[in-house]
Amino acid sequence: MCLRVLSIIIGMSLIMPVAHALDAEPPVSTLDAIEPVQVKQFVKERAQDAHDLALGNPAPQVVMPTNLDCATLYNRRVALMRGQVDQNPTDFMGDPRVRTSALLGTVWMPAFAYLPFRTVQQFRAQQKRPQVQADIDALRAASAALRCFEH
Repeated sequence: MCLRVLSIIIGMSLIMPVAHALDAEPPVSTLDAIEPVQVKQFVKERAQDAHDLALGNPAPQVVMPTNLDCATLYNRRVALMRGQVDQNPTDFMGDPRVRTSALLGTVWMPAFAYLPFRTVQQFRAQQKRPQVQADIDALRAASAALRCFEH
């Protein structure tokens, strides 16, 4: 009984300063102004995401690079290959950010919002892979047409 009374007193002492602060002044919004261009761009990107999710990944568009020298073709190809390397943990619970959000979610519910966000990030990265592979193939074909690295 004494423990219940003590916990009620502690709980009320934590709530009372918040209640007095709420009565004192209304909260002031401190959000930055959002440009209409940013909103339009965000809406376009999310509409494209919804289109891609509903209809699947569009076929990659291959553009053959012209008027590039062999060294530039090689450097671009290497940069694309390095960007394709996936350094994220393969299993879902192996990611420390997922474990942290699951742990924080036991105390603070919005932390659970990261779990589906990571899955969407992985899905979007997998959707970009065919286009990146097509770009690498185009760079390889262009360097073959120029006969780069032949002795």
